[in-house]
Amino acid sequence: MLYTYMPTWCAARLSAIKNKICSEYGKHVPEVRDQLLECTDVGGRTIETLKICEQVIPYVSDETVQSGSDRIPQKIVDQTKLFQKSHEHTIKAIELEQRFKTHLELVQKNKDDLNQLYGESMSMYQRSMVPPHERPMQKQVKHSPPLLNEQVAKEFLSVIGVTGCGYRFQILDVYISNKLTGEQRHIAEVQVQTIAEKHGIMEYKIRLEQKVITEFAEYEVGSTLTSRHDRSATLGGFALKGERKDLSLLVARHFADDGRPVYVCDENGKKCVFAHIMPTNTEDERYATLDIAAGLVLQRERTKCLTMFKDHLGTPLASNLSSFENEADIEWLKGLPVHIWGASSSPGLGKIIIPDFYVEGMKRLVKIEDRHPVDKEEIVPFSKEGDSGAIVCADDPDGEKVHVVSMVSGSSNYEEKQQNPDIKGEYLSIRLKDGLMQLEKVHGDTFNLC
Repeated sequence: MLYTYMPTWCAARLSAIKNKICSEYGKHVPEVRDQLLECTDVGGRTIETLKICEQVIPYVSDETVQSGSDRIPQKIVDQTKLFQKSHEHTIKAIELEQRFKTHLELVQKNKDDLNQLYGESMSMYQRSMVPPHERPMQKQVKHSPPLLNEQVAKEFLSVIGVTGCGYRFQILDVYISNKLTGEQRHIAEVQVQTIAEKHGIMEYKIRLEQKVITEFAEYEVGSTLTSRHDRSATLGGFALKGERKDLSLLVARHFADDGRPVYVCDENGKKCVFAHIMPTNTEDERYATLDIAAGLVLQRERTKCLTMFKDHLGTPLASNLSSFENEADIEWLKGLPVHIWGASSSPGLGKIIIPDFYVEGMKRLVKIEDRHPVDKEEIVPFSKEGDSGAIVCADDPDGEKVHVVSMVSGSSNYEEKQQNPDIKGEYLSIRLKDGLMQLEKVHGDTFNLC
């Protein structure tokens, strides 16, 4: 019987293989083995192969042990143990590599959610009264993302198919229509990339949304406003008009008919006139770009109105109108939990994902998505049909007032949400401050939120 041993150089190569397995998850092992097997001789000695632990290992044939010997040389025993250990390391490395790949896949799959969760957490601390030295350390950001001003937004919106853009924390979201063909979508993506690179925007994400917003103004039974066409929407809130402080209701413009009555159902279920939508003239129409309208509440109904906004538990509180005056105001709104009390959602729970969202016509809206209630596993829609005109509010950390942010216009991914209920709904709302300013221009009088 012929035994062979491994010379020193081969043991060194095997040690190198072992080190590679331990340090680099074994990815170079096949490469090293193949390199050895490519050799045919070393110093006049032939390269053979040996199968140990199901592994084909190259070694140098050296007939220094005579045939018929009944003793296995110690070097063979040692090298066999080394191969066995190498095999064990290989198996562990393969398992570790698989777990590592699985981890990377999970991180990549949930990257957006992780970034958003981090951003929401940091924003929560910024809104809190926790002293800076007691807050968790924030990751170091070498450079803040470039500001998205009106000029840059106009360049993005000039691309055919782009419906809107705005920062979702540190990443710029650019929305394109889901009705584009494959070729049109590719062209739009290339143009968006060019504009982003031009302005130094390194982190951006292209998302799909429907071109036409699904407006929530369908007829439903409930605590709603109804029009003469029997469409329904939500009475968003109240404002005092002019020096006389006439009580006015705020409602979505796509629901209202100029000069026409708005109806409610009384305690007996009877439909009765509640207010009249204030008419606008042709000259004023150029200002009416935002989805908001006002109606004068009938005198007999005013004493029955509870004009205060509510927190998410339904408690009426004093209100504070969000100003959107500077970057700090925008930062404060990022990831902010919000709610509505609408005709169909009581309450609807959501969170702000893009507080400064540019759309066609340079309107700056607020984008909101569904959030999970603490006591529920499934996603509960923030807003439904009939909720158009509902006012978006946020609880104050001290619980003494309600922050009034915006007014619901409708859903920007309604069709996709209908097909896949597991995804989060996204909604567009107008800044209520901008809406009140528009009403002042259109009607030539002041409107102060109740």
